[in-house]
Amino acid sequence: MTIVTALFADGILATGHNDGTSIGDTSLPISERKWVSFGDWMLGISGESAAQAALEHDAGKIDAGTTDPFALCGMLKQRLVDNGIWRKPKRDSVMSFGIFCVLAHRSGLVWDVDNKFTLTAVPEGTLCARGSGMDFALGAAHALRQMRDMPGAEEQVRIATEAAVAHDVYCPGKAVITVVRY
Repeated sequence: MTIVTALFADGILATGHNDGTSIGDTSLPISERKWVSFGDWMLGISGESAAQAALEHDAGKIDAGTTDPFALCGMLKQRLVDNGIWRKPKRDSVMSFGIFCVLAHRSGLVWDVDNKFTLTAVPEGTLCARGSGMDFALGAAHALRQMRDMPGAEEQVRIATEAAVAHDVYCPGKAVITVVRY
């Protein structure tokens, strides 16, 4: 599985992920990015790798100029539907896409995205995490918020992502952190 993290604080948007891949308990010697970019948008993907491959392949078909996260998610869902990457659980009327995501805009806005592409805004200064290692990342972020001299956004994302990599057997590889300053 994976860990994807994002935090906007003090004019800095920091994102993180593990660069390894696993199938079940087996780590594979493959390094991969977990973030897909669409213009000013970045989508950190946890879950089905076919979904990430489809979104990367169809990136040119996405209107990345939109400033509306709901419109962007509608376009992303359509790309997944067009590629046959969806399922409809028996007792649910809403399609599921087999992925959980973190959506970030270069302006510093961050959203949690569930497997049905339902968006939840994440407040500034709060770490967002998805993937099998998210409990470790969120726990580390909580501990950091209790510190008198809390580290900056980049360091918080680094520590949280590294906690997931160190303690979740399904997050192989190393932590990769990207920073955008405003």
